[in-house]
Amino acid sequence: MGKSAGIVYYGSYPENRGIRQLRDVLERLECKSFVLARQTGRTDVSEAGVSYAMHGDGVGEKFRYLPGPVQPFWQNRILHWAVEHSLDFLMVRETPLSGACLAVGRQLGIPVYLDIRENLAAMYRAGEQRLLARLAKNSFFVKLLERRYVSQFDAIFSVSDELGDWVSRTYHIPEQKIHTLGNYPSRRSIELADAACASTRQDREQGLTLVHAGYVQRNRGLQDIVTAMRILNTEGRPLHLKILGEGDYLSALRTLVDQHDLNSQVQFVRAVPPDRIYSELVSGDVGVCSYLLNEQAHLTMPGKLFEYMTVGLPILTSARRPVVRIIGECENGLIYPSRNAEEIAKVLRYFLDHPDERIRMANNSRLAVRERFNEDRNVQVLGRIVMDE
Repeated sequence: MGKSAGIVYYGSYPENRGIRQLRDVLERLECKSFVLARQTGRTDVSEAGVSYAMHGDGVGEKFRYLPGPVQPFWQNRILHWAVEHSLDFLMVRETPLSGACLAVGRQLGIPVYLDIRENLAAMYRAGEQRLLARLAKNSFFVKLLERRYVSQFDAIFSVSDELGDWVSRTYHIPEQKIHTLGNYPSRRSIELADAACASTRQDREQGLTLVHAGYVQRNRGLQDIVTAMRILNTEGRPLHLKILGEGDYLSALRTLVDQHDLNSQVQFVRAVPPDRIYSELVSGDVGVCSYLLNEQAHLTMPGKLFEYMTVGLPILTSARRPVVRIIGECENGLIYPSRNAEEIAKVLRYFLDHPDERIRMANNSRLAVRERFNEDRNVQVLGRIVMDE
């Protein structure tokens, strides 16, 4: 008989793709999973195993970012939920609720694992928050909390090797206690990608289409790609860019596109459900990972990288360390060394001038996902820990 897993997330579940990926892996391990998270914008609960509104309303909602010790009612809420579903272990997504979950684990005598996707302190420092959020999302406070609790988890799962190494160094955690659990595509995702590729015309028109999927925020660096496109325009070598997603930088990016007279070459497409993402991506020739570089970016791995690779796109990326590592291992993309528009334009010229290299990189992307960076790898990692306890 399979185990029951509890996933505790301090954020909003309906918008979080990573939680869905974790549930898929647990399902492959024949674990029944339940999610406790904050509900946003949903009045119905139609998905089995999901509990919403963990943080409650009113004061609890306004201060939802404050860690568990500040709000002891979270511990009581998690305890009742764990007992209700007879949970065999807890998976805590990110660190703000560490104290509450560890206390529940000790009380019930069950393992508690940390699933860490971000360096939260670095993310909070880089964020542009309103006053209340800045007070709640305090990087110094997060560091204190993590120093107290991170070492107490039975095991730690990290989204990238780089983040795992940082956790080990920063909090003096033995390396054997940290395991990489990547945001790799599921079997279902690969099937959808294969179907999308099979139904797409392979004889592309002349030119090159870049595609970016995900939130449109300033730190995604799309403004740098647009500026480089303007340089190629002046050389009579126009490119196209498809931006798939929404976000708070969309209006500013549209303005920049208009200023550079690129409206006919940049297409803005609304975000689509996960099952449709691959049908949109196959219309591109190169996947864009243009994140601005900072401490957080150098530790985390973008999910869009593996979405691009799943449909066989070569990668254009800034020098973000985890992505640079993957490209070095797979030989499936090119890296631009700085935000200088001419440097980016130089890399884009290489893509334009070397179609055979683009095909080789595309094939390497597809092969890497199907042989290495997929859900099977996560099943092995997670199963070795949670099923052998």
